[in-house]
Amino acid sequence: MGKINYTKTELVQRWSKRLVEQFFPQCTETQPNPYYDNGTPMKLYDGNKVREIERTDKFKDEWTRAMYLRICMKKARLGK
Repeated sequence: MGKINYTKTELVQRWSKRLVEQFFPQCTETQPNPYYDNGTPMKLYDGNKVREIERTDKFKDEWTRAMYLRICMKKARLGK
């Protein structure tokens, strides 16, 4: 089944910041920040919608590209 909701941080780790902005720019809902009373509200993204987006060919192509770039950047930082 999967998660019901993802926080923006979780979604960026799963995808990338660029992919979140491209495919799911508006969060599904917000909730009060559980860690800081005066903190920015948490942005939540519907898990079903996340999985629906992930099944599209366009997303798969963009995700593959993003992960390739992530690996290349990591290798460059390590000097390999």
